[in-house]
Amino acid sequence: MDKKKGILEYSFWIHLVIIGALFLMPIMFTAPDEPITFTTYLHRSVVPLTVLAVFYLNFYWVVPIRLMKRHDRQFFWIFNVVLVTFLALGLTYWTDHMHRVHEQERIAQGIIHEHRPHDNSSTKFPFFVLFRCFYNLSVAVALAAALRMSNRWMELEKESKEAEVALREAELTNLRSQINPHFLLNTLNNIYALTAFDQAKAQQAVMHLSKMLRHVLYDADQLVNLRDEVDFLHNYIDLMKIRVPGNVEVLEHFDIPSPCTTQIASMIFISLVENAFKHGISPTAPSFIHVSVVADEHQIVCEISNTYYPKTSKDQSGHGIGLQQVTRRLDLLYPDLYTWERGPSADGKYYQSKLIIHDTKLHHH
Repeated sequence: MDKKKGILEYSFWIHLVIIGALFLMPIMFTAPDEPITFTTYLHRSVVPLTVLAVFYLNFYWVVPIRLMKRHDRQFFWIFNVVLVTFLALGLTYWTDHMHRVHEQERIAQGIIHEHRPHDNSSTKFPFFVLFRCFYNLSVAVALAAALRMSNRWMELEKESKEAEVALREAELTNLRSQINPHFLLNTLNNIYALTAFDQAKAQQAVMHLSKMLRHVLYDADQLVNLRDEVDFLHNYIDLMKIRVPGNVEVLEHFDIPSPCTTQIASMIFISLVENAFKHGISPTAPSFIHVSVVADEHQIVCEISNTYYPKTSKDQSGHGIGLQQVTRRLDLLYPDLYTWERGPSADGKYYQSKLIIHDTKLHHH
Protein backbone atom coordinates (compact mmCIF):
# COMPACT_ATOMS: atom_id res chain seq x y z
CA MET A 1 0.00 0.00 0.00
CA ASP A 2 2.82 2.44 0.88
CA LYS A 3 4.62 1.69 -2.37
CA LYS A 4 1.42 2.27 -4.37
CA LYS A 5 0.79 5.52 -2.51
CA GLY A 6 4.35 6.59 -3.29
CA ILE A 7 3.83 5.92 -7.00
CA LEU A 8 0.60 7.94 -7.01
CA GLU A 9 2.23 10.87 -5.20
CA TYR A 10 5.17 10.78 -7.61
CA SER A 11 2.82 10.82 -10.62
CA PHE A 12 0.72 13.62 -9.12
CA TRP A 13 3.69 15.94 -8.70
CA ILE A 14 5.02 15.17 -12.18
CA HIS A 15 1.64 16.03 -13.72
CA LEU A 16 1.36 19.17 -11.62
CA VAL A 17 4.79 20.41 -12.76
CA ILE A 18 3.96 19.71 -16.43
CA ILE A 19 0.61 21.50 -16.30
CA GLY A 20 2.03 24.44 -14.37
CA ALA A 21 4.94 24.86 -16.79
CA LEU A 22 2.67 24.77 -19.84
CA PHE A 23 0.25 27.36 -18.52
CA LEU A 24 3.06 29.69 -17.53
CA MET A 25 4.34 29.70 -21.12
CA PRO A 26 1.90 32.43 -22.38
CA ILE A 27 3.21 34.74 -19.67
CA MET A 28 6.89 33.83 -19.98
CA PHE A 29 7.00 34.47 -23.74
CA THR A 30 5.14 37.79 -23.70
CA ALA A 31 7.10 40.86 -24.77
CA PRO A 32 7.99 43.24 -21.89
CA ASP A 33 6.07 46.13 -23.46
CA GLU A 34 3.01 44.03 -24.30
CA PRO A 35 0.06 44.22 -21.88
CA ILE A 36 -1.33 40.86 -20.80
CA THR A 37 -5.10 40.72 -20.88
CA PHE A 38 -7.37 37.80 -20.08
CA THR A 39 -8.30 37.51 -23.78
CA THR A 40 -4.66 37.55 -24.83
CA TYR A 41 -3.86 34.87 -22.26
CA LEU A 42 -6.75 32.66 -23.50
CA HIS A 43 -5.61 33.02 -27.09
CA ARG A 44 -2.08 32.01 -26.20
CA SER A 45 -3.30 29.13 -24.01
CA VAL A 46 -4.50 27.29 -27.13
CA VAL A 47 -0.98 25.95 -27.66
CA PRO A 48 -0.44 24.53 -24.12
CA LEU A 49 -4.01 23.16 -24.13
CA THR A 50 -3.29 21.33 -27.38
CA VAL A 51 -0.01 19.99 -26.00
CA LEU A 52 -1.85 18.76 -22.90
CA ALA A 53 -4.52 17.13 -25.04
CA VAL A 54 -1.87 15.21 -26.99
CA PHE A 55 -0.08 14.27 -23.77
CA TYR A 56 -3.16 12.90 -22.00
CA LEU A 57 -4.55 11.25 -25.12
CA ASN A 58 -1.36 9.22 -25.25
CA PHE A 59 -1.05 8.83 -21.49
CA TYR A 60 -4.54 7.40 -20.94
CA TRP A 61 -5.32 5.66 -24.24
CA VAL A 62 -2.69 5.28 -26.95
CA VAL A 63 0.24 4.14 -24.78
CA PRO A 64 -1.51 1.94 -22.16
CA ILE A 65 -4.21 0.46 -24.43
CA ARG A 66 -2.79 0.33 -27.93
CA LEU A 67 0.96 0.17 -27.29
CA MET A 68 1.38 -1.66 -23.96
CA LYS A 69 -1.73 -3.85 -23.85
CA ARG A 70 -2.23 -4.68 -27.53
CA HIS A 71 1.45 -4.21 -28.54
CA ASP A 72 0.32 -2.23 -31.59
CA ARG A 73 3.44 -0.22 -32.31
CA GLN A 74 2.39 0.54 -35.87
CA PHE A 75 -0.79 2.25 -34.67
CA PHE A 76 1.19 4.21 -32.05
CA TRP A 77 3.60 5.64 -34.63
CA ILE A 78 1.11 6.29 -37.45
CA PHE A 79 -1.49 7.80 -35.14
CA ASN A 80 0.97 10.16 -33.47
CA VAL A 81 2.75 11.21 -36.68
CA VAL A 82 -0.58 12.12 -38.29
CA LEU A 83 -1.89 13.75 -35.10
CA VAL A 84 1.24 15.78 -34.41
CA THR A 85 1.62 16.89 -38.05
CA PHE A 86 -2.03 17.94 -38.35
CA LEU A 87 -2.06 19.79 -35.03
CA ALA A 88 1.33 21.41 -35.67
CA LEU A 89 0.04 22.87 -38.94
CA GLY A 90 -3.16 24.04 -37.25
CA LEU A 91 -1.27 25.66 -34.37
CA THR A 92 1.13 27.32 -36.80
CA TYR A 93 -1.68 29.03 -38.67
CA TRP A 94 -3.44 29.89 -35.41
CA THR A 95 -0.29 31.34 -33.85
CA ASP A 96 0.53 33.33 -37.00
CA HIS A 97 -3.04 34.62 -37.22
CA MET A 98 -3.17 35.68 -33.55
CA HIS A 99 0.24 37.30 -33.90
CA ARG A 100 -1.11 39.48 -36.72
CA VAL A 101 -4.25 40.31 -34.76
CA HIS A 102 -2.27 41.35 -31.68
CA GLU A 103 0.16 43.28 -33.86
CA GLN A 104 -2.70 45.24 -35.41
CA GLU A 105 -4.07 45.97 -31.94
CA ARG A 106 -0.69 47.27 -30.77
CA ILE A 107 -0.38 49.41 -33.93
CA ALA A 108 -3.83 50.82 -33.25
CA GLN A 109 -2.78 51.58 -29.67
CA GLY A 110 0.37 53.31 -30.88
CA ILE A 111 2.66 50.86 -29.11
CA ILE A 112 4.44 49.95 -32.37
CA HIS A 113 4.54 51.46 -35.87
CA GLU A 114 3.23 50.07 -39.15
CA HIS A 115 5.40 47.57 -41.05
CA ARG A 116 7.96 49.17 -43.26
CA PRO A 117 7.27 48.65 -46.97
CA HIS A 118 10.20 46.29 -47.40
CA ASP A 119 8.94 44.03 -44.59
CA ASN A 120 7.44 41.12 -46.47
CA SER A 121 7.07 38.83 -43.45
CA SER A 122 3.33 38.62 -44.07
CA THR A 123 3.99 36.65 -47.25
CA LYS A 124 6.40 34.15 -45.66
CA PHE A 125 5.29 30.82 -44.19
CA PRO A 126 6.38 30.70 -40.51
CA PHE A 127 8.51 27.56 -40.70
CA PHE A 128 10.12 28.27 -37.33
CA VAL A 129 6.72 28.32 -35.67
CA LEU A 130 5.82 25.06 -37.42
CA PHE A 131 9.03 23.43 -36.19
CA ARG A 132 8.44 24.69 -32.66
CA CYS A 133 4.86 23.36 -32.59
CA PHE A 134 5.92 20.01 -34.06
CA TYR A 135 8.72 19.73 -31.50
CA ASN A 136 6.49 20.60 -28.53
CA LEU A 137 3.82 18.09 -29.54
CA SER A 138 6.42 15.38 -30.16
CA VAL A 139 7.90 15.98 -26.72
CA ALA A 140 4.39 15.62 -25.25
CA VAL A 141 4.03 12.21 -26.93
CA ALA A 142 7.46 11.06 -25.77
CA LEU A 143 6.89 12.31 -22.23
CA ALA A 144 3.51 10.56 -22.01
CA ALA A 145 5.05 7.29 -23.19
CA ALA A 146 8.00 7.62 -20.79
CA LEU A 147 5.83 8.40 -17.76
CA ARG A 148 3.29 5.69 -18.50
CA MET A 149 5.99 3.06 -19.01
CA SER A 150 7.83 4.26 -15.91
CA ASN A 151 4.64 3.91 -13.85
CA ARG A 152 4.02 0.46 -15.29
CA TRP A 153 7.59 -0.58 -14.57
CA MET A 154 7.22 0.50 -10.92
CA GLU A 155 3.90 -1.36 -10.67
CA LEU A 156 5.44 -4.51 -12.16
CA GLU A 157 8.39 -4.24 -9.77
CA LYS A 158 5.98 -3.93 -6.84
CA GLU A 159 3.90 -6.89 -8.06
CA SER A 160 7.05 -8.93 -8.57
CA LYS A 161 8.23 -8.24 -5.01
CA GLU A 162 4.79 -9.06 -3.60
CA ALA A 163 4.71 -12.31 -5.59
CA GLU A 164 8.22 -13.17 -4.37
CA VAL A 165 7.21 -12.57 -0.74
CA ALA A 166 4.01 -14.61 -1.19
CA LEU A 167 5.97 -17.45 -2.80
CA ARG A 168 8.51 -17.43 0.01
CA GLU A 169 5.78 -17.47 2.65
CA ALA A 170 4.05 -20.34 0.86
CA GLU A 171 7.30 -22.30 0.64
CA LEU A 172 8.03 -21.70 4.33
CA THR A 173 4.52 -22.83 5.26
CA ASN A 174 4.93 -25.93 3.12
CA LEU A 175 8.32 -26.73 4.66
CA ARG A 176 6.94 -26.31 8.17
CA SER A 177 3.93 -28.50 7.36
CA GLN A 178 6.40 -31.20 6.30
CA ILE A 179 8.50 -30.82 9.46
CA ASN A 180 5.60 -31.38 11.86
CA PRO A 181 4.48 -34.80 10.60
CA HIS A 182 8.11 -35.86 10.14
CA PHE A 183 8.92 -34.96 13.75
CA LEU A 184 5.68 -36.49 15.11
CA LEU A 185 6.24 -39.73 13.21
CA ASN A 186 9.70 -40.16 14.72
CA THR A 187 8.44 -39.32 18.22
CA LEU A 188 5.49 -41.70 18.01
CA ASN A 189 7.81 -44.46 16.83
CA ASN A 190 9.92 -43.87 19.94
CA ILE A 191 6.88 -44.07 22.23
CA TYR A 192 5.65 -47.19 20.45
CA ALA A 193 9.02 -48.83 21.08
CA LEU A 194 8.79 -47.94 24.77
CA THR A 195 5.36 -49.53 25.23
CA ALA A 196 6.85 -52.94 24.43
CA PHE A 197 9.15 -53.06 27.49
CA ASP A 198 8.43 -50.16 29.88
CA GLN A 199 4.89 -48.78 30.18
CA ALA A 200 5.88 -46.30 32.91
CA LYS A 201 8.47 -44.70 30.65
CA ALA A 202 5.94 -44.73 27.81
CA GLN A 203 3.50 -42.77 29.96
CA GLN A 204 6.24 -40.29 30.85
CA ALA A 205 7.06 -39.97 27.16
CA VAL A 206 3.41 -39.18 26.35
CA MET A 207 3.52 -36.39 28.93
CA HIS A 208 6.61 -34.89 27.28
CA LEU A 209 4.99 -35.28 23.89
CA SER A 210 1.87 -33.41 25.03
CA LYS A 211 4.02 -30.44 26.07
CA MET A 212 5.75 -30.51 22.72
CA LEU A 213 2.47 -30.74 20.83
CA ARG A 214 1.24 -27.64 22.60
CA HIS A 215 4.24 -25.78 21.21
CA VAL A 216 3.85 -27.25 17.73
CA LEU A 217 0.08 -26.79 17.41
CA TYR A 218 -0.67 -23.65 19.41
CA ASP A 219 2.44 -21.63 20.20
CA ALA A 220 4.59 -22.04 17.11
CA ASP A 221 4.31 -19.57 14.26
CA GLN A 222 6.98 -18.79 11.69
CA LEU A 223 8.87 -16.94 14.43
CA VAL A 224 8.66 -17.78 18.12
CA ASN A 225 10.37 -16.63 21.30
CA LEU A 226 13.78 -18.27 21.64
CA ARG A 227 13.05 -19.40 25.20
CA ASP A 228 9.91 -21.24 24.04
CA GLU A 229 11.92 -22.96 21.35
CA VAL A 230 14.61 -23.97 23.88
CA ASP A 231 11.93 -25.37 26.21
CA PHE A 232 10.68 -27.38 23.26
CA LEU A 233 14.17 -28.81 22.67
CA HIS A 234 14.50 -29.59 26.38
CA ASN A 235 11.25 -31.59 26.35
CA TYR A 236 12.35 -33.46 23.25
CA ILE A 237 15.72 -34.35 24.82
CA ASP A 238 13.98 -35.52 28.00
CA LEU A 239 11.73 -37.66 25.85
CA MET A 240 14.70 -39.20 24.06
CA LYS A 241 16.58 -39.83 27.32
CA ILE A 242 13.81 -42.22 28.37
CA ARG A 243 14.60 -44.73 25.66
CA VAL A 244 18.39 -44.42 25.18
CA PRO A 245 20.54 -47.14 26.73
CA GLY A 246 22.72 -46.53 29.79
CA ASN A 247 25.92 -46.29 27.76
CA VAL A 248 24.80 -42.95 26.23
CA GLU A 249 25.75 -39.66 27.85
CA VAL A 250 23.24 -36.93 27.02
CA LEU A 251 24.14 -33.39 28.11
CA GLU A 252 22.33 -30.15 27.38
CA HIS A 253 23.41 -26.57 27.99
CA PHE A 254 21.11 -23.59 27.41
CA ASP A 255 22.26 -20.04 28.10
CA ILE A 256 19.44 -17.67 27.13
CA PRO A 257 19.03 -14.05 28.32
CA SER A 258 16.26 -13.40 30.80
CA PRO A 259 13.93 -11.83 29.96
CA CYS A 260 14.29 -13.02 26.39
CA THR A 261 12.84 -11.01 23.49
CA THR A 262 14.79 -12.69 20.71
CA GLN A 263 12.74 -14.40 18.02
CA ILE A 264 13.79 -17.55 16.16
CA ALA A 265 12.33 -19.59 13.33
CA SER A 266 9.99 -22.21 14.76
CA MET A 267 11.47 -25.74 15.01
CA ILE A 268 14.68 -24.69 13.26
CA PHE A 269 16.92 -26.72 15.63
CA ILE A 270 14.84 -29.86 16.14
CA SER A 271 16.09 -31.63 13.00
CA LEU A 272 19.69 -31.12 14.16
CA VAL A 273 18.93 -32.71 17.53
CA GLU A 274 16.97 -35.53 15.87
CA ASN A 275 19.92 -36.16 13.59
CA ALA A 276 22.25 -36.45 16.60
CA PHE A 277 20.03 -39.08 18.26
CA LYS A 278 19.60 -40.92 14.99
CA HIS A 279 23.30 -41.19 14.14
CA GLY A 280 24.99 -40.71 17.53
CA ILE A 281 23.94 -43.78 19.51
CA SER A 282 25.40 -47.27 19.55
CA PRO A 283 23.50 -50.11 21.29
CA THR A 284 26.74 -51.38 22.85
CA ALA A 285 29.62 -48.89 22.53
CA PRO A 286 29.92 -45.81 24.76
CA SER A 287 28.19 -42.86 23.07
CA PHE A 288 27.48 -39.21 23.80
CA ILE A 289 25.23 -36.40 22.61
CA HIS A 290 25.94 -32.84 23.71
CA VAL A 291 23.47 -30.07 22.83
CA SER A 292 24.21 -26.41 23.48
CA VAL A 293 22.23 -23.26 22.63
CA VAL A 294 23.81 -19.94 23.67
CA ALA A 295 22.38 -16.54 22.77
CA ASP A 296 23.18 -12.89 23.34
CA GLU A 297 22.13 -9.63 21.73
CA HIS A 298 24.35 -10.31 18.72
CA GLN A 299 23.89 -13.95 17.77
CA ILE A 300 22.43 -17.39 18.51
CA VAL A 301 24.79 -20.36 18.53
CA CYS A 302 23.43 -23.89 18.39
CA GLU A 303 26.24 -26.44 18.76
CA ILE A 304 25.67 -30.20 18.75
CA SER A 305 28.36 -32.85 18.98
CA ASN A 306 27.93 -36.62 19.16
CA THR A 307 29.57 -39.91 18.50
CA TYR A 308 29.03 -40.95 14.91
CA TYR A 309 27.37 -44.19 13.85
CA PRO A 310 25.94 -43.43 10.41
CA LYS A 311 22.99 -45.48 9.22
CA THR A 312 23.29 -47.79 6.27
CA SER A 313 21.63 -47.04 2.93
CA LYS A 314 18.91 -49.56 3.84
CA ASP A 315 17.78 -47.44 6.79
CA GLN A 316 15.38 -44.88 5.31
CA SER A 317 14.00 -43.60 8.64
CA GLY A 318 12.98 -40.01 8.18
CA HIS A 319 13.82 -40.17 4.46
CA GLY A 320 16.71 -37.72 5.01
CA ILE A 321 14.53 -34.65 4.60
CA GLY A 322 15.26 -33.00 7.95
CA LEU A 323 18.60 -31.30 7.26
CA GLN A 324 17.56 -30.38 3.73
CA GLN A 325 14.55 -28.56 5.14
CA VAL A 326 16.72 -26.76 7.71
CA THR A 327 19.02 -25.53 4.95
CA ARG A 328 16.14 -24.29 2.82
CA ARG A 329 14.41 -22.54 5.71
CA LEU A 330 17.66 -20.85 6.74
CA ASP A 331 18.17 -19.62 3.17
CA LEU A 332 14.65 -18.18 3.11
CA LEU A 333 14.48 -16.71 6.62
CA TYR A 334 18.12 -15.74 7.25
CA PRO A 335 19.74 -15.01 3.88
CA ASP A 336 23.38 -14.02 4.45
CA LEU A 337 22.72 -13.97 8.21
CA TYR A 338 23.86 -17.44 9.22
CA THR A 339 26.84 -19.77 9.10
CA TRP A 340 26.55 -23.52 9.48
CA GLU A 341 29.53 -25.80 9.82
CA ARG A 342 28.84 -29.51 10.10
CA GLY A 343 30.40 -32.85 9.36
CA PRO A 344 32.23 -35.83 10.82
CA SER A 345 35.71 -35.63 12.30
CA ALA A 346 38.76 -36.70 10.31
CA ASP A 347 38.70 -40.18 11.86
CA GLY A 348 34.93 -40.48 11.35
CA LYS A 349 34.23 -41.15 15.05
CA TYR A 350 32.51 -37.90 15.90
CA TYR A 351 30.08 -35.55 14.27
CA GLN A 352 29.75 -31.85 15.01
CA SER A 353 27.19 -29.28 13.89
CA LYS A 354 27.58 -25.57 14.68
CA LEU A 355 24.86 -23.22 13.49
CA ILE A 356 25.28 -19.48 14.12
CA ILE A 357 22.49 -17.03 13.39
CA HIS A 358 23.84 -13.49 13.30
CA ASP A 359 22.21 -10.11 13.95
CA THR A 360 19.56 -11.36 16.36
CA LYS A 361 18.53 -7.74 16.97
CA LEU A 362 16.69 -7.98 13.67
CA HIS A 363 14.40 -10.58 15.20
CA HIS A 364 13.33 -8.89 18.42
CA HIS A 365 9.80 -7.89 19.32
